[in-house]
Amino acid sequence: MATDLDCFLATTQHRRPARILYHAGFTDDLRRRVVAHIGTDDIAGHYGFYRSAGLGLKRPEGTKPPDYSRYWEGEKLPEGTTFDGYGVAMVPARFYHFWGYISPLRNAACLKEIEDYPIEDVSGW
Repeated sequence: MATDLDCFLATTQHRRPARILYHAGFTDDLRRRVVAHIGTDDIAGHYGFYRSAGLGLKRPEGTKPPDYSRYWEGEKLPEGTTFDGYGVAMVPARFYHFWGYISPLRNAACLKEIEDYPIEDVSGW
């Protein structure tokens, strides 16, 4: 049987792969129901999903993340609100795993405010 890598390479080289690589994610509720239906926690193995691997960047020691708090001063945000790595507020939508997103630049009045927004240069990491 062809490996995931074999199938990936065949696809990117415009050759017919031995199988199609696919993956699916589930809400907690759907995951619970699928596991009950198939009788195993190994949904990926049961359905033959490809096995993914992530290689995320690591912040260099001593490097502090940008401080986005000034964009949220005086704001009343709902309980459970979190912030992503770019300072965007993620507000619980109260429907499964969905979020509402609020831009920290929602009140920007000119181009300069957008240009001055702190986005990290990770090219040297």
